[in-house]
Amino acid sequence: MTSKQFVPIAPRRAPISTEGVIPWIRSNLFGDLRTSIATLFFGAFLFYAGSNFASWPFAEELVGNIKTHVFYVTSAKASTEARPDTPE
Repeated sequence: MTSKQFVPIAPRRAPISTEGVIPWIRSNLFGDLRTSIATLFFGAFLFYAGSNFASWPFAEELVGNIKTHVFYVTSAKASTEARPDTPE
């Protein structure tokens, strides 16, 4: 009877996962150069459009407050009379 001797092999890297969100993104959105460029382009466009759309109500509010403040300051300086809403 011959005895077999165990000879270990060199350690190898773990296999790449093929299940889950990250592998799906890697294979479908960044699979090759063309899809990578398209993904980055559309991502930048969506970020730009979304940031402009999200800031729109706040910008309108800010501009309205500035116009109101400028109107009251200039009208108070131009007028020598007291404003009607201030008590005497």
